[in-house]
Amino acid sequence: MADDEDRAQKQRDGIDREAAKLWRCYRTVHEMVQDRGYLLAEEEVNMSFDTFKAKFTSNDGSVDRRQMNFSATPSEAMIAKYANAPTPDNQRPTTSDIGTIWVEFLMVTDVSIGIKQMRTFAQHLSQHNFSAGILIAPVAPSGPAQKIIPAVASETRIENFP
Repeated sequence: MADDEDRAQKQRDGIDREAAKLWRCYRTVHEMVQDRGYLLAEEEVNMSFDTFKAKFTSNDGSVDRRQMNFSATPSEAMIAKYANAPTPDNQRPTTSDIGTIWVEFLMVTDVSIGIKQMRTFAQHLSQHNFSAGILIAPVAPSGPAQKIIPAVASETRIENFP
């Protein structure tokens, strides 16, 4: 009986460590996106660990990464900062290359992210008109999967954080 309790406690401790790690990652990526000039609510950026667990964990205590995905729109200051430069033909350009960003926390059980996952991510960005995307995964992408990033560079920008 004591062995079962010890195993259960170790499992809970492991789940809590994983949740704490994902919470730190969640906060860091929110801070990074906000520092780049995207609009985010202060509650999202400075979320407490208890709030994170209440919002993103299932009944068994494990974190559902799919619920952690989010998008952010650029602030007016960011749009102005990255606005297209005036040209002799157009002294007052009105467009900017900056747009909405999508951040996805990928659930991968494989050894690495493959072409299929990277292509699916790129298609999601394109279909939903995101100008940039950040893919956060517990493993690194394979070499062939990394080649997708420059292949879609004309449509969207992809960053990967394993």
